Amino acid sequence: MQTPAGAKDLGKRVRGIPALSDVDLRISIVESFDDYTQLLSHGLPPMERLWGPDKSPDMAKIANDGLAEVVAQHPKQFVGWSALLPMNAPEAAAKEAARALQNGANAVQLGTNANGVPLDAPEFLPIFEVIAKSGKPILLHPARTRDMPDYPTEKYSKYEICSVLGWPYETGVTLARLIFSGIMDRFPDLKVIAHHLGGVVPYLEGRVGHSFDQLGVRTSDEDYGAILKSLKKRPFDYFKDFYGDTAVEGARRGDRLRARFLRRRPRAVRLRLPVRQGEGAGLHPRHVEGAQLAAAVDRRAREDLFSQCGEAFRISGVVFFSSEKFRRNSSFFATRVAENGW
Repeated sequence: MQTPAGAKDLGKRVRGIPALSDVDLRISIVESFDDYTQLLSHGLPPMERLWGPDKSPDMAKIANDGLAEVVAQHPKQFVGWSALLPMNAPEAAAKEAARALQNGANAVQLGTNANGVPLDAPEFLPIFEVIAKSGKPILLHPARTRDMPDYPTEKYSKYEICSVLGWPYETGVTLARLIFSGIMDRFPDLKVIAHHLGGVVPYLEGRVGHSFDQLGVRTSDEDYGAILKSLKKRPFDYFKDFYGDTAVEGARRGDRLRARFLRRRPRAVRLRLPVRQGEGAGLHPRHVEGAQLAAAVDRRAREDLFSQCGEAFRISGVVFFSSEKFRRNSSFFATRVAENGW
């Protein structure tokens, strides 16, 4: 984190949340609950924003080996880990994905862009191939920054719009690019878990379905109609086949709406650690409210996702409750958050 990107903007926020880097603090949180474990992954910013391509491959290896070591040392508290990749060095990223997955990674976390480069760029295809062959999921996390302005006449995105509104938007954009670029047809078994329960897509269900059925009617200089005909199924159906987590900042209605949209519903409910900067562990009871979705997620969908993706996956600064114990634990968690000022 001792880099320019590690000290500004999102790096500044992450540095102010001790539970993202203090293993002892994280263990104390885990041990506050019965029958509860976490799966670890790396915090933001992504590796390619912290280091140039000359250093990022070695730093990614160090980071991934570090998480694997923490999990090995504390198997009772941490059931697994996810890898990150040096996406500004694509060949090395594919090799690191293969190495990390062979070394026991439960998933690979990718940003929705790699320093501004879209994930459907040709140089990233070998990475998708490695992950698809492994059977493990991609954890798709937004990576939009202030350097991506909201209007072309401005230099930066203002008022943190880039993350508050831009992250769910860019998640939807990336899912669409994976579909229309042909990646999802090329790797039909590829599993993508979209952060924030699919971004904006479930909220725009009608528009996404109707408008993408007419792909090409608004564009005169590219033959999008041919792309539409080349897809193996309706665009809308690809969107419904993505997975999602339930990190929507405690918005229970949003959780339920999106869970109904996704065919492959969340297997477990996610509670997010990094909520308040500089206050204890950074926990906030509002996230417990959103977690009540657990009761609405059907057992068969949960078991299906578990059997395909492994017993544990996801996410940096995240907590998962197993479904059977959720109601008891979520209530207990809310009480514990209040008592400890988390």
